[in-house]
Amino acid sequence: MRLYTILKKIIDKTVRSGGVTGEDGGHKMGLSWNGSKVIVGIDNNAAVKTLVDTSMAIDYIIEQGTSGGWNYVKYNNGRAEAWRSTTSSNLGTSGTVNGFYYRIYRIDIPTGIFKSITDAHADCYWGTGTSWASARSVATTYFEAIYFSNQNGGAGSFFHRVTGRWK
Repeated sequence: MRLYTILKKIIDKTVRSGGVTGEDGGHKMGLSWNGSKVIVGIDNNAAVKTLVDTSMAIDYIIEQGTSGGWNYVKYNNGRAEAWRSTTSSNLGTSGTVNGFYYRIYRIDIPTGIFKSITDAHADCYWGTGTSWASARSVATTYFEAIYFSNQNGGAGSFFHRVTGRWK
């Protein structure tokens, strides 16, 4: 059996142990689960035992893809992440505040990615001078950001990132 296959079966709790033998018939490796760690036994003409922390292996990606221009990842523990970047050759402004131009822009988040939102961020490169962005209002189905620039309109790249729960 391949090492990945055994590790996945241990994580899925369908087996408690398994072994791998190298192609040359030597270099044997055994894996077993003690309830919190995978115990790895390696026999390469020497008795070596190592404990491997499996906290990362227990939380693994169960779904990933692209939907509605958003890239997303869903993890086994219920956490979800989605991110998107857009560009504009000349994004117009919504108004000014304290000498800076701003634009409020809302984009849809595809349904089914989030059941709740825990964090959201926006950033941008807009125009040729100073610019920044902030998440203004975020729900499971939309992301509203506000972008600031010292320039009235102009080309830009806009970045959005959301984390939350899918279950």
